[in-house]
This record gives sequence, C-alpha cells and structure tokens, in this order.
Amino acid sequence: MPGTQHIWMRDAQLWSISPNSRFGAISAGSGIGGLRVVEMATRREIAGPVVSGRLDALVVDDAGRLFVSTDAAMVAGDTDGKLDGYRFDLPSLTPNPVTLNFSDDWDWTIVEVSANGDVHALHATNAALGDQAAFRFDTVTNTLTQPDLLFGEEAGTIPQSLRPTLSGDGSRMAYSFFPSVDCTRCRHAYVYDSITNTNRLVDETNVGKPVKGDVKPAIIISESGDHVFFSSPGYDTANLNTTDVRVLKLSNGEVKKIAISGSVFGLSADGARILYESTYPFNADMNLMDTSVPFNRVFTERFATVWPNPSTRPLIAPDGSAVYFGYFWKTEQGGTGTHDIYIQRVTRSLPGFAPVGPARLMDTRPGTQTVDGVAQGIGARQPGRRFELQVAGRGGVPSAASAVTLNVTATGATGDGFVTVWPCDTAAPPNASNLNYVVGQTVPNAVIVGLSTTGTVCFQVGERATDLIVDVAGVFQPTADFVHTSPARLLDTRPGSATIDAQFEGAGIAPAGKRLELQVGGRAGVHATARTVVLNVTATGHQGNGYVTVWPCDTDVPPNASNLNYERGRTASNLVVAMVSRRGTVCVQASGSSTHLIADLSGHFLPGSIAEPLRAARVVDTRLGGQTIGGRYEGVGRRAPDKKYEVELSGPRVFRGGLTTLILNITVTDPTADGYLTVWPCDSDVPPNASNLNFVAGQTIANLVVAPLSEDGTVCYQLSGAKANVIIDSNGGLTA
Repeated sequence: MPGTQHIWMRDAQLWSISPNSRFGAISAGSGIGGLRVVEMATRREIAGPVVSGRLDALVVDDAGRLFVSTDAAMVAGDTDGKLDGYRFDLPSLTPNPVTLNFSDDWDWTIVEVSANGDVHALHATNAALGDQAAFRFDTVTNTLTQPDLLFGEEAGTIPQSLRPTLSGDGSRMAYSFFPSVDCTRCRHAYVYDSITNTNRLVDETNVGKPVKGDVKPAIIISESGDHVFFSSPGYDTANLNTTDVRVLKLSNGEVKKIAISGSVFGLSADGARILYESTYPFNADMNLMDTSVPFNRVFTERFATVWPNPSTRPLIAPDGSAVYFGYFWKTEQGGTGTHDIYIQRVTRSLPGFAPVGPARLMDTRPGTQTVDGVAQGIGARQPGRRFELQVAGRGGVPSAASAVTLNVTATGATGDGFVTVWPCDTAAPPNASNLNYVVGQTVPNAVIVGLSTTGTVCFQVGERATDLIVDVAGVFQPTADFVHTSPARLLDTRPGSATIDAQFEGAGIAPAGKRLELQVGGRAGVHATARTVVLNVTATGHQGNGYVTVWPCDTDVPPNASNLNYERGRTASNLVVAMVSRRGTVCVQASGSSTHLIADLSGHFLPGSIAEPLRAARVVDTRLGGQTIGGRYEGVGRRAPDKKYEVELSGPRVFRGGLTTLILNITVTDPTADGYLTVWPCDSDVPPNASNLNFVAGQTIANLVVAPLSEDGTVCYQLSGAKANVIIDSNGGLTA
C-alpha cells in the first residue's frame, strides 16, 4: 500500500522519468535555468544546459540523454523565436537540433521519446491557425508523420491532437483528435500504428462512436503498446454525464472500467499500476490502483492546484515503485518559498524479493545440523555424482518461489575442485562452475539459482571430494521479473575452451589493465533490454596476485571497486550482479596480474523489475589509506573480532531510494588468523548462526552478499576468530 510522503528534492521540478526508471529530467524550482539529469536511485546529478527562455518540456531516455523543448535560441540558425526540440548527450552540452528543420509556422515540443530515444512523439501548435497536431518522428529514417492526416481532412481552426504518448519501442502512438469540423464535442482517442500506418479508434462503444465523444486529453499507452487508458463521458451511452477511466486491450478489444469519474495521469511500464485523478466522491483526489493484486487508495487530497504545467504533474515511476509530485510552498504558509519535489513510495502488493533466514539447508559434515534435520551429516560429496536438494518448503522458502539466493561453502576438500549448481529440471550439469575450491581451505560463494518445477536445486562437485554447506538467504517470487537460467558459459579465455555459442572463447590470457568488453545481451536467452545480469566470474591460471572488476561499458575506466580477488596458483570465483551498458555489454578487467577469465550466466532482471542497478562504488575500506565514495568508513585499520560494526548504506552520501536489500561485494584482507565474517540487518544486535565469508590467515578473499537493510537503512558485520581489514563495494539493490 502507499507509504508516507516526504521531500525527495528541494527547489526543483521533475518533468519526466525514463522508461527504465533509472533517470529523471530536472529543472530548477522556477522551471528555468540549469537543467540536469538525475539518477533516481542515488540522486547523482549530471549537469545539463542553461536555458534562459521558455521551457515547455524535458524528456529523458533510458541512456540518460536529455531532450529539451524551448523557445531559446540554442544554435545559431534558430531565429524564429518559436519552440524547438534539442537533444543533449550529457555530459556534453552541445545542442543537437531535432525539430529545427521543420516548418517555422509551428511551435514544436518533444513530449515523449521511445526507450532508446530513436522515436519522438511531438506536439505542435500553429498560433496563426489556432491549430494543434500530434506527430511521430523517426530519427533513424528521418520520417515525420502526422497521423490525423489519414482521415483525409484538416480540422481548420478547431484544436486537434493534444499531447501524445508512445509505446516503449515507439511503434505505436496514442493521441486525441477532432475528426470532424461539424462536431464541437467529438474529440476521440486514437492509436496510430506506424507498422501498418493506420489509426484505431479507442473510445468506440458497442453501438459505434460515442454520441458525445469529448474524451479527456490524457490518452496513455502502455510500455508494451497493448493497453490504452482513456476517459470519456460519451463511452457509456446509458450515462453521458460520467467520465470514467477505462482501459482498452488492443490485442483482443477488451475494455475494462478502472474508476468512476476521473482522468488518468500515468501508469507503470507493465500497465498494472494506474495513477489517476478521481472526481468522485471528492474533488481532485489522486489514486493509485494496482490491478495485479487489487487495492485502491486515496493517498493525497492536496493535488487540486499542483499541476499548472507538465513539470508539476504527478508522475509514477515506470517500475511502479513511487509517485512524485510538486508543491510550491509560500513562506507565509511556513514553507521555503521554493518548489519542492515530494515522493510517496508504494510497496509491492506481493514482494518480488524477500530475505529469509539465513537458514542452513545442507551440511554434509558428520555431526552437523540443518534447519529441519534434512541433508545433515550425510558425508562428503563425491565427484561426478549429482545431489538433488529440496529447497522449497524449507527454511522459510515458499512453495511458489521461482529462485533463491544461497551461500555455498566447500570445506575439507581432498584436493582442488569445483562445484556446479543448477535447477534439477535437467539431469546433467551445465558447462559452468559456481565455486572453485582448493585443498586445505574453506571457500564460500554466493549463488542465485532457479528452482526446478518440484522446488529443488542440484549440486555436483568436480575433480575431488568435498563437504558442502548450503545456507539460504533470500527468495524471488515469480513477480520479481528475474529470469533464471541453467548456468551458461559466456566467456572462457583458456585455449581450447568452449562457450555456449562459440563466442568469446579461447582468446588467451587476459592481460592486466586491459579492458575486455563482453556481449551479454541477446546471448543465452538474455533479453535485449535487460539492464542487470547475474554472472559467476572465475580467475584461473595467473602467476601473481590480483583482482577483477566488472562494470557497464558506458565508461572506459573501471570504478574504484573489485568483484573478485585472486592469489597466485589458486583459482578463485565470485558471483557478480552487474549493470549492462546500453549496447548490452559488460566490461571485465584484471588488475595486478594477467589471468584467464571465465564468466557463467545465472540469470538476468527485466526492465522495471525489483532490481535497481547501481554503479559499483566503494563504501567501506578499513585499510590505511583506503578511500570510499562518501569519505566514511575509510582508513580506520583492521576491525576487531567479535565486535559489531554498523554501516549506514541508505543515507544521503551513499544510497537513496526505496531499496530494501543491497547487493554487496565484501572482501576480507590481511586477517591475523583463520576466521569468518557475518553480515545481517542491524535490527538485531546479535548476528545469526551463519557465515558469509570464510578466510585463513594472510588471505585476501571476496564474496557477494545479498544484504537486507534494517529499518534505519543499515547493515552490520562482525568478524569471528581474527582481526582483518574489510572492504565493501556496492553493486546494486532490490526493492520490495
């Protein structure tokens, strides 16, 4: 249900949010001056241009490119004093004209852009004719289309098409239009299909066109392009005095009524959450409806005066997680005298990810115990033998779970080897590994793995026998939009090696300091629009110590972070949750010593899912001289054993947004003796009976941890057995 309102940003206006919910377009509270793009989760700002003239629209695409519509002359050739649209590829402040070569008789506004920014929905006004029109502009083919001309007539001085909206791929555009000069109350809703070059009437009743088709201006099409939301008093021919909110499913023509008497303002990318104004029973209440698990809540009654222009209209994040709206507080009313942006977060009706435990599901060592007595003390696992472990229904894992996060530990190995973990729907293990171990060491690794149709996970060790310990830490519901796969090898630099599609195989050892760009989008079932992938990365065959960093290839330089640490002569692996560049790639770079690299895919998150990718950032580094992103928790020296350390991770200097769980890469280095490290939310003073990372004296070792946040936005860690330096890097987060 809706949460509490609070200020998200002061003295600012939020004009739009990118389809992937990652970026927002911001201006100063006055609506002019410095423009910028902001990362919604972190509120990190990217400076944009300074505009001195009238600002009509700010739009941002999935890559963070800013589209500005203004009457200010941004280039030398703009002399008509009318509105024109420009694109800024930030951080570059060079204006790229979009509409400058269009007719000078019209004011042009870029209302929306497709997710990749290639297609624009334009609204144009001709003051001399008293005319308005909606246009679709394809920048790839340089094609400008006015859909209402397909009706074969112009509406003359009657206002025509109002502000249009686009589907995510830009192929469909929804708009409203007066198709006849003979009817002053016959504005209808249409969807233009660019593939078939046809218009489809949206507000058509079972008796044909509405008698009084004065459809409300807001006609919104979903990201998928299959759902159109509209309001029309003439749709219900039995009651022409109500303006109900309805949705049309284009694929089957089904129409449903969403609410009585109101107007739609926005919707989530999947079309499940609808933000609308209701004029019944009260005036100007804003409502949010979730059609997947029904609820309908009035969460403010103070919106009646807050949308004088598009920048102050309430906005719903495309992922459906929050609603943003603006207020102007006058000083005599106790306000700041500025225009501030407020946020109201909305939790999922059914959590996409839920932390559990940690609960021990398997411990093969003699005399040990699991949460329910199953899979305990059963002896070391032998190489080449598959073991099927029941997960669903144990340790707090619901039967409906689609995937789980596990911490898998190998200990007491008779020699060097590896472990493969996969859903038991297939008998044979895939060509992949999740954990590499060496004789005489205890080695953990995090695993995100899908469950079989019977709720099981399979394990198989290779090379040498070892005991296995398995703890469950979290579950993914089918609503999480996490697409799990049986591990698939995407990269293997070793000579004679093989990947799933013969790409990125056998290229030879990866030199230290050289970036390797790995294509992940479109391979092994990864959706082309995926923005986050789950990989198990392995370093092997190195002659010295070093570390590996994984990051999206939008930047050439790796961040100050590591995902995997390796030592001479020892194969090391770690789970990585990585952002994907807009080209569908991730970059991998070894530092310190050349090494062979292996990357196995475990799954990916779809856009608009619970995953919130964050650029890798160092938040804790206790080593002397260590540096962190916020200047906190750095250079304080080795941490003492058996002492709780609390780290604030959702505060203003590190993370912001509605994250409930963080994905962290935790490294222990320079330990004085053997020991382990435990991470947990700080709501409890006592750590659970579990470990996230095991180490031996003098070792540097890392592990990925899916860490739930406390109510105060903190996590706690504690060392046991030894002093050690601790390094924590952020990789992303999960919303409820």
